[in-house]
Amino acid sequence: MSTGQIAHAIEYINKFFNVHAESNVIVLAFSKDQLKNFVGSLSKIMSVIKAKTQKYFLPVVVQANPMKEEEEMLVVLKASDKIDKYELEGWFVQDENKVAKLF
Repeated sequence: MSTGQIAHAIEYINKFFNVHAESNVIVLAFSKDQLKNFVGSLSKIMSVIKAKTQKYFLPVVVQANPMKEEEEMLVVLKASDKIDKYELEGWFVQDENKVAKLF
């Protein structure tokens, strides 16, 4: 994500959780060519979500957008307390920087 796309994603996250404060899932869309930048910004995105929700949200799906397969990726982030814990044992830590590096 370019700096503009990151800023737009953070703005969207803030607006989304202002309206849907109890949501346990959020989906972000970004240009396919920006996957590396998204991963580099994942820690910041996770921190913004945690500040809004007091929950850790982890990326659970990264896929091509079915509506724009050649152009966009979708990233689904889900609250860690809603993910089956047995899938996370052994690597999950409540530290945005460490989790982002594992992604």
